[in-house]
Amino acid sequence: MKGYTRRSVVILAVVAMIAALLAVPVTAGAATPATASYPATYSACPSGLIPASSFTDTTGSFAASDIDCIAYYGISKGTSSTTFDPSSAVTREQMALFLIRAAGPAGVTVPAATAQGFTDISGLSQESQDAINQLAALGITKGTSPTTYSPAGTVTRQQMALFINRFLGKATAGPGGMYAAADASTTKAVDFTDIGGVTFEAHTAILNLFELGVTTGTTATTFSPSMAVSRDQMAAFIARGLAHTNARPAGLVMQTNLTSGYGVPNPILSITYRDANFMPAANVLVDIFRFVPSTTVTSAFKTDGTCVTTGEVTPVSSGANVCKIDLTDAATNADGNISWGWTVPLGKTGTFYAWTGATGAAFDNDTTASSSVTVTSLVDATTVKTSTDLPANATAAKFGSTVTITAQLTDGTDPVAKAGVAVKFVQTRKYNSATLFTNTYTVNTDAAGKATFAITATDPDSAGTDVYNDSVVITSGSLTIVSSPVTVDFKDTASVATTLKLAVGSDYVLASATGASNSATATLYDQYGIGMSGQTVAFSSDDSSGIGTGPVNRITNASGAASVGWTRANATSGLETVTAKVGTLLTSTAKAYWVVAGVGGTSSAADAILVADTANNKIVIQQAAANFTTTAGDYVLLTYKDSDQFNSGGGAITVDAFETLLDDTTADNISVVYNPAGISSWTRS
Repeated sequence: MKGYTRRSVVILAVVAMIAALLAVPVTAGAATPATASYPATYSACPSGLIPASSFTDTTGSFAASDIDCIAYYGISKGTSSTTFDPSSAVTREQMALFLIRAAGPAGVTVPAATAQGFTDISGLSQESQDAINQLAALGITKGTSPTTYSPAGTVTRQQMALFINRFLGKATAGPGGMYAAADASTTKAVDFTDIGGVTFEAHTAILNLFELGVTTGTTATTFSPSMAVSRDQMAAFIARGLAHTNARPAGLVMQTNLTSGYGVPNPILSITYRDANFMPAANVLVDIFRFVPSTTVTSAFKTDGTCVTTGEVTPVSSGANVCKIDLTDAATNADGNISWGWTVPLGKTGTFYAWTGATGAAFDNDTTASSSVTVTSLVDATTVKTSTDLPANATAAKFGSTVTITAQLTDGTDPVAKAGVAVKFVQTRKYNSATLFTNTYTVNTDAAGKATFAITATDPDSAGTDVYNDSVVITSGSLTIVSSPVTVDFKDTASVATTLKLAVGSDYVLASATGASNSATATLYDQYGIGMSGQTVAFSSDDSSGIGTGPVNRITNASGAASVGWTRANATSGLETVTAKVGTLLTSTAKAYWVVAGVGGTSSAADAILVADTANNKIVIQQAAANFTTTAGDYVLLTYKDSDQFNSGGGAITVDAFETLLDDTTADNISVVYNPAGISSWTRS
């Protein structure tokens, strides 16, 4: 085209309008449900520490572990010694008993039971009457009227919120407890659409419990305030609420606020000590130490149970002696708690141990009770590697097709499975060199550390030949982007041979005077990466004992592939370069090594590795001198064994490390003391 005519300008304007309408961003899914802003950091019932209850009817309940939790603390005794009756509605009498029994572990000071004016509770057990009166004295219940409590009435979700919110306001805040922050917050993450008719206090209580992670509502937008609460639901509400209080299991328990983190994580360790009645014990000395395994030390303890002394075990608490109780160790505060921050080295996993004993006692893993947590340092992303789902040999995409661009977080080598990292895609589309649009889209990485962005285009003029040129620039903060911008051309041109790929069946074959065979396959692709059938491929080589100058012609099949096989009857080693041609424009070559087996010998100098077949423990070299066969310059096949000795960088390495070095993309040289019948020594340089 020499210039824009009036008609071309009109067409271009229409194309720009259509292209803007057809620009395809990554569409967002449904709105993300609100989440609690102030969840508890630690648990009142840590996983693995709470014994199973005696109830036989809770199997399969969503709240089975929560029922075990409240049974452990004596909050519920079940409807019998073996049944909990999880689906039954909670009565107001039961609610009073639950909360008063939870008061002690939660740090709520319960007054003596005195009559609070309720006239409808006299027929209840003394424990129930006392619990109702104590709950009223604490201001946790106001009854259903000034003189009635309605003990047989069912607890609604609105009432549950009031009960538990008031209870948490009276409780001692535990490690990581967030009630005060949630109650003081004026901005809530959610406001259910069906609570407009409740009282102001109930409205506040419901939103507080959502913010604390005690309830999630019956849907993302509804709370169902008048719905009855079942016993298993109440168990879940109470267990979640207790996590914000000072209720913790009996004995010494350590928890961590994180089990993994990117970079050098700084876990906050919560160590608690409670007596058999779940009451906090103050001034308990606790020794805390950390174990980070090394390549030579994989256990924190010697065979006699004592701590190793080679540096993998280090003190965490301020005690002067690792794995020993002394007066400088950390001590529990008045609430029976210790909070301690520490680190884990980059890329390592650390196990933290906490224990207590008499002053001067030494830790013995065989006999000393302890609590432990494990924290892993994850290597953070440094780069973003981009790719598309275009066929490997495509140079363009057809109009109407969709191309997905993937941005993968990596640490420079391996993928980093980090979610929530913002990746920006800036898409510019051009037509006949004129920019039709530039749009920006931001996508967060998923759990695998990937962000995807899909683009497509519709042919603007089916009567002509058109090309859209898309360029997508990718950025993500300060991360280095590998291969940006990503360019995609959408076309409607007819299929034309564009790419020819040639591969030999085996990179190396043992040479033989009686004949050894190999093969080669050439695949022809059009510009869209689709194999082209019915095309002639001419095969030849530079080895007269192999394919020879030929050519040997073959026709491509439905997948665009054509193959040739040949036999070489020659015992000498050699390098055969195979060539495939389609017409005069497309040529592809591949190397095939005819090798001889090496015998025992020693390298006089490092030889280049030509083929590393780690799947079969084979290496092909071209020896500079007659070290492993009688002829210098031979292509030699050497075989290594897992039991051999391997070296690199001046030190010994494992066979796995050796193979990793062989598999990398850098050039390798190797020196060998070769002993096929015994132990060989391999030094990669």
